[in-house]
Amino acid sequence: MLTRILATIPVEREGQKQTLIGQGGSLLKQIGTEARLDRERLLDRKIFLKLFVRVTEDWRQRAQFLNELDQSRQAGE
Repeated sequence: MLTRILATIPVEREGQKQTLIGQGGSLLKQIGTEARLDRERLLDRKIFLKLFVRVTEDWRQRAQFLNELDQSRQAGE
């Protein structure tokens, strides 16, 4: 059985997004591969993981955004 996971990584600035993605997407691919393998070991099943990087200015200072992140995390547990 294949489990599909779509995840968004928030960053505050475009420069952070470029750094996280890396040249040609290499860093984001490495992050995704390691995360996928970790989830596969944890869940004992195959995982399809698709990552997105989204610029959301000052997201760490926004209570509503942080609450939404927490609710999403709890729903996934």
